[in-house]
Amino acid sequence: MSDIYADLRMRTAEAIRTALKEISSNADSDLIHGFALCTDDDVMTLFSAACTKSWVADRSDDYEAIGFIYTEWEEDAGDSHFDSISESIADMADADDSESASERRFESLVLALKDCREEGIFDEDTLLCCGSTDPMDEMERLAMLAVERLNTVANADLFAKHLGYEEYRKENG
Repeated sequence: MSDIYADLRMRTAEAIRTALKEISSNADSDLIHGFALCTDDDVMTLFSAACTKSWVADRSDDYEAIGFIYTEWEEDAGDSHFDSISESIADMADADDSESASERRFESLVLALKDCREEGIFDEDTLLCCGSTDPMDEMERLAMLAVERLNTVANADLFAKHLGYEEYRKENG
């Protein structure tokens, strides 16, 4: 991975750590249910979303899938921590808007989440995901593959079920 992608990965992981500390301090010891890095289909922007277990519990009777639909999550995940990274991603996209460059940017974001998971800053059952806020098929596929890499099989199964992403499962393709 070239230096710009390694730098993107490192800076994103640091922003995740900082955002998680902020979320945790504001959540009054409520456990984090999910944390997402949100982008667009061309991976030219970045912001985060999160939800706590109690937030999901309060809504899941009426909306069973709420804990898996990261575009619905309302917790403040410290977007200001991602502003400079989003600017860098936009600059990277302006310099190279090819599909392979877009996929490398996406992979850097996924690896940042993976680094944070491996450091133990997220509980094993915390759903981690990376995806587009209005995905086309290819981004749905990449998001599903990322969820499989970042989470327990049970969480990946529920994510696929609730978002209708079963066709993108690695065993199906």
